[in-house]
Amino acid sequence: MNQTTIAANPEGDGSALRRVAAAAASYAPTMLNAGWIALAASMLGLGMLGFFTGDFALNWQPVPAWVPARTTLAYVTAAVFWTLGAGLLVDRYKHTFAIATAVAFFVWAVLLHGPGVVRDPLNVLPWLGFTERLEVAAGALLLAATHLPGTSFARWSVLAGRFAFGVSLPIFGLSHWAYAQFTADMIPAFIPAHLFWAYFTGAGHIAAGVAILTGVLARLGAILFAVMVSGFVLLLHVPRVIGDPGSRTEWTMLAIALTITAAAWCAAGSLWHTETCSPSTSGRSDLPRAT
Repeated sequence: MNQTTIAANPEGDGSALRRVAAAAASYAPTMLNAGWIALAASMLGLGMLGFFTGDFALNWQPVPAWVPARTTLAYVTAAVFWTLGAGLLVDRYKHTFAIATAVAFFVWAVLLHGPGVVRDPLNVLPWLGFTERLEVAAGALLLAATHLPGTSFARWSVLAGRFAFGVSLPIFGLSHWAYAQFTADMIPAFIPAHLFWAYFTGAGHIAAGVAILTGVLARLGAILFAVMVSGFVLLLHVPRVIGDPGSRTEWTMLAIALTITAAAWCAAGSLWHTETCSPSTSGRSDLPRAT
């Protein structure tokens, strides 16, 4: 059974899993668009926080107090965030600014969190700081790759982005376990069994990372991870900002969570786009791949 047959009659092979995969593949552009818009919004949000506070994004950008012209550097960084966010909103150039976002976050990961990893490699906390930026860099790189199909850049970007994204998620999960009570205390009161959810979501992060790295249920793992972190934004961070709208900490955590979520949807959309589409089939890149 070829791709054209499946596209014309997705139920022809009698496989429910194939039908679900074909249906999910049709939403790959929606996932990518959601990630793209959320990534742009989060960059603008981080830039706005920088301009309003004249400072960096708290522990997400742990720039030492002794750095010369620190306040000026904070405003420059805010301007960089704004430039990235605005550039991402321009459809013609969004792949360029997605690449720039990936580079910026990778550099920030190495410069700001790499030293902590080197000093204490067995501590999950510096690794968490490093991989949170790496996850965003990976998502932005995967977004860029979908706009340059068939190029060597796209092929290498998908490989590098998928690996970087996959290795980041287990660190997220381990941090949930290592700081289970802290994680549980972040959960809204209306949700029962806080400690259970702290451990359960940690396991979810690890499972999604393993799935993406091994290729076993990778696309499903990517979508479920994106849905999970979207839930964190909607159920945890938005209510906390509403409850304390004057808190710089809450706004920063919301912006960071939105950035991570944006990268997750970029990765999920990219995986469905690259693994269920074949650009070489009669010039059509929107057909599910027969497997």
